[in-house]
Amino acid sequence: MSYGADNKPHALATVSNAPDYIPSGNLTLTYTDFSKIKTLTEGNRLYEISYGVDDQRRKSVFTQGSATTTQYYFSQKLRLCRITSNILLTCSCVK
Repeated sequence: MSYGADNKPHALATVSNAPDYIPSGNLTLTYTDFSKIKTLTEGNRLYEISYGVDDQRRKSVFTQGSATTTQYYFSQKLRLCRITSNILLTCSCVK
């Protein structure tokens, strides 16, 4: 990495040996009325987050093309269930 872009000594100018998975497209964010991320969009990928009345995450939906994965966040003990193509894949519990 090198710094000093636009005559600003702490501004990142270049990244060397970057892995291939760093996105090159534009990332678009939208926010809820209570300043939490609502959607992230990049190309044909969309990540949507839904919150409960306590402003805590309750559901997220990741869509890429025609494939969709939905995750539900229930409580501290039952953290998430992942559903893809209407098939329950996993439920994770926290001790």
